[in-house]
Amino acid sequence: MSHFGRSGPPDIRDTFSLLVLNISFRTTADDLYPLFERYGKVVDVFIPRDRRTGDSRGFAFVRYKYADEAQKAIDRLDGRNVDGRNIMVQFAKYGPNAEPIQKGRVKEGAEKSRDRSRSRSPRPSASPARRSASPHKSPPPRRSPTPEKHTNGKDSPLSRSVSPSPKRASSHSPGSDGKNVEKVD
Repeated sequence: MSHFGRSGPPDIRDTFSLLVLNISFRTTADDLYPLFERYGKVVDVFIPRDRRTGDSRGFAFVRYKYADEAQKAIDRLDGRNVDGRNIMVQFAKYGPNAEPIQKGRVKEGAEKSRDRSRSRSPRPSASPARRSASPHKSPPPRRSPTPEKHTNGKDSPLSRSVSPSPKRASSHSPGSDGKNVEKVD
């Protein structure tokens, strides 16, 4: 939740966002706001939460109006002990050129993975030909050619046969017609 409560989301155009890693799960935006406010005008403090549990995910975003104030906060707060943990503060990086973060640290020299996305949402593909030309997928199973019909209208011997359905007994079990039947020895 943002520090600013019911006033709605702040205008974040032309702001500088900091990523704060390794915060305690007990740390709130109200705890971080005065800490970062010392170094400049804080526009917003946001702590992402787990959708299922509502618990903190262990990191936060702090937005500053000016880049020099954000840099000052990084210089002074990176490595500082907050709520029993040493936090890491850096400029947040967005978009395709952002460095991946793994276990609270930015990976050095990480290569982009071409593996499948972990998202369950379908991704639009460029063209159907691209989808079928994937070297990772096996080709679809081949079907046998459609059997030709003889002149008499019956299928050729190559066609599949139909199994006969089980025969149903025409007699009813005792008592099925609504009458009580007694068995005589």
